[in-house]
Amino acid sequence: MSSIKFSDLVNIYRIAVFEQGGRATVSVTDQQILDSLKLALDNDNLDDSGVSMESGDPDNLEIGQIIRLNIGAPRIGLGRLANTIGDLLDSGAVGTEPKRYFIVNLRFSKDDPVLPLPIEQYRKLLKFVELLKECADYFDANSNELVFIKDGKFSIPLILNEHQLSNIDFAKIDKLLGYFTDDTHKNQKHSILTNAVISLTQISSIRKRFGTLTLEISDLLSKFGDGYKIFISDFSYDKIRDKFEEAKVENSSKLHKIFSDIQNQLLALPVATVIVATQMKTTGDQAASLGNTALLIGAWIFAVLFLILSFNQFRTLLTLEGEIKRQEKVLKEDFESIGNMFNDVFSPLHQRILTQKILLSVVIALVIGGLVASHYFHNQISKLPKPSVDAVGKLPK
Repeated sequence: MSSIKFSDLVNIYRIAVFEQGGRATVSVTDQQILDSLKLALDNDNLDDSGVSMESGDPDNLEIGQIIRLNIGAPRIGLGRLANTIGDLLDSGAVGTEPKRYFIVNLRFSKDDPVLPLPIEQYRKLLKFVELLKECADYFDANSNELVFIKDGKFSIPLILNEHQLSNIDFAKIDKLLGYFTDDTHKNQKHSILTNAVISLTQISSIRKRFGTLTLEISDLLSKFGDGYKIFISDFSYDKIRDKFEEAKVENSSKLHKIFSDIQNQLLALPVATVIVATQMKTTGDQAASLGNTALLIGAWIFAVLFLILSFNQFRTLLTLEGEIKRQEKVLKEDFESIGNMFNDVFSPLHQRILTQKILLSVVIALVIGGLVASHYFHNQISKLPKPSVDAVGKLPK
């Protein structure tokens, strides 16, 4: 009897009705199935095939029979039998696709031309793993882990379950793989991707690192894209810093101008109130009354004009605040992976905007308060009695 091949076992697996515990029912429908069963059940092949009969004589098999089998794992060198894609992943097949395997719930053998979705996902994952192998310093096949040497040994065991596989964003993996379709800047791209991989996974426990990497593929793509964008644009840290600083200086000068435009009017604010208070006279004739009213109207005109100016400056401040936030967002989106390194540039601007909002609010309150004070002085002076002529300037003899 010749040695059994994995293709013979696949013939059996395809028609077997699998049950719990490795039991299965097989209908001997044709000569090919009969020949495969005789090979699998031959005493010389039992250890390799992992197939045995529950009862009956394997030497008396005939076409048309229905037999009960115990189907276990074949010899590993022959091929792999997995109930699900998850079982295949658990067997250590994340790093390399086995040469021969059969997945029971998919009725799929490696050489089948039609690929179920989980197999498409699995093979796309393998392309991603191959890319990571190129980035790693070496791949330890015995422990099935990627090894990076950077400030010491950094390992990423290739551990992934079926649920994690189904939740990977494969569109992002395709986009990442697209960066490596040619050899342009190949070494630099590998270096950038290596840094992104380590950055994303270093806070995870060692056995969760690969799962974290696949589920956060969007962040990996973003970090790599930003790093590569900086590289191909020939940007350095100092040049990026200059862009942020330039925006800071420009906006600082605009913030300064908002208050410098009204600083002279601010000086006139207490003076106007004092003038109104000191120039009003006790009412006793029509001229004094008209003078007081004129001063009050002047205070109103000053207050209204100043309030219009203040509100205009306030709106300018809000517009500038929106522009600063927009600039900050654009710069951080352009350099997303390192944008947080420049928070110290925009924080003082946000603080200064808040301070100027408070100061403008105080100024507006003072103008309104001065106007109220002018009315108060007007009313109080109007109530004072006019001094008598006899009492004024009367000298003793």
